[in-house]
Amino acid sequence: MEYFKYIISWIAHPFRTLTKTGKCLTLIGEQGIGKTMIFEFIRDFVTGDLLTTHVDSIDNITCRFNSILASKLFVCINKTTSVECNQGYKAQFTKLKELITGSTINVERKGIDINTENNFVNYSVCSNNEHAVDVEIEDRRYPIFKCNNKYKNNIKYFQTLGKSFTEEVENAFYTFVRSTDIEEFLVDLNIIPLTQARQNVMHASRPKTSLFFDELLIDGTECIPSSYIHYKADFSYLFIFSEDIYNIYKN
Repeated sequence: MEYFKYIISWIAHPFRTLTKTGKCLTLIGEQGIGKTMIFEFIRDFVTGDLLTTHVDSIDNITCRFNSILASKLFVCINKTTSVECNQGYKAQFTKLKELITGSTINVERKGIDINTENNFVNYSVCSNNEHAVDVEIEDRRYPIFKCNNKYKNNIKYFQTLGKSFTEEVENAFYTFVRSTDIEEFLVDLNIIPLTQARQNVMHASRPKTSLFFDELLIDGTECIPSSYIHYKADFSYLFIFSEDIYNIYKN
């Protein structure tokens, strides 16, 4: 229920306040489990294409020509690769940080001067990769949830669910998120749940050197060649030369 309340609060916030959440809702899970359906419903039945868009890559929103972001309320990034596999890709998340929380955005269209606009965009990421985003230890932007795979590739289930997305349901949804009935579910979005998925991503996002020393401390001398280990004359302690530590790190 805690996670449900946070997600429904994130979805409702822009409709209730006409302001951005400053959080990038991140849903991680296997293919074929319906991670993007709520955002497709919002685009197709609630806001339309003018206010909600889906992109296949973070490149589409961090590139120079970014008119796709103009006047948007929701942007769903449908696919991200593993951050740990590409340092250049990892650097794009530095740009995304400002887009998530910034109050204005510089929109550049081809052949037209840059225009500074109010930034109302609420970002979400739906990815199959466990390390889909780059999350610092003191992060305040990424609530991350692992999605249930109960209905994975259940075509009949998703066809039935899709058929339920009607104008009547849209009206009920919009009325609910704007009404007082939802207030019992609303939570402070600044208090991000420390889910296991978020902890995993935070750990994987740490610098490689930090992860290396963690492994070194956990494994102890088992991961150190005996030729690198030296002892004080009285055997009161052992030591390793820094260049040998570096060699272990490189290998």
